[in-house]
Amino acid sequence: MRTTLVLLLAIGVAGDPKEAAEVVFAPSGKDRALQRRVAREIGGAKRKVVAAVYQFTSKEIAQALVAARNRGVDVRVLVDGPQASSLRGGWAEALETVEAAKVPVRRVYPDGDKKSRSTEAGRAKFHHKFVVIDGERVLTGSFNWTVLADEENHENLVTMTGKVAAKYGEEFDRVWKDDRIVE
Repeated sequence: MRTTLVLLLAIGVAGDPKEAAEVVFAPSGKDRALQRRVAREIGGAKRKVVAAVYQFTSKEIAQALVAARNRGVDVRVLVDGPQASSLRGGWAEALETVEAAKVPVRRVYPDGDKKSRSTEAGRAKFHHKFVVIDGERVLTGSFNWTVLADEENHENLVTMTGKVAAKYGEEFDRVWKDDRIVE
């Protein structure tokens, strides 16, 4: 039986007690603690959700993004272009669900070659794994948004509040607007 370890840290950043972090570790087995945490945070969004992810096959997180959009939340997603293009069948369902709900999704080609569909190991990757909620909280870490990553891999998901969320939001906006590498 696997157990989920949740570590709460109250970290004062620059003396500001509003700056805090929480860490969740996987593997979490069938509990899927990391997916549940991401979905719960998205479910609590009031204004805006921006996500940047390398691998995205979690139906639970896809449904949370769609529900947020249906509530009137501004939702946008960046994914690694070749990685997303390589998904087939059930693996592609999460991204297809989000796109079918008219959530804006842009594919990123870090090397600038938008024609490349190569998923080979040697190419540049859009390897971010973060979501910013209402510009106030960021969830980031090694966690790819997949069931396997949550159930079996040794992964981490860090939730931080405060000014750091703005930095992640700025990075999202920078990439989103860079037509040289996104489509």
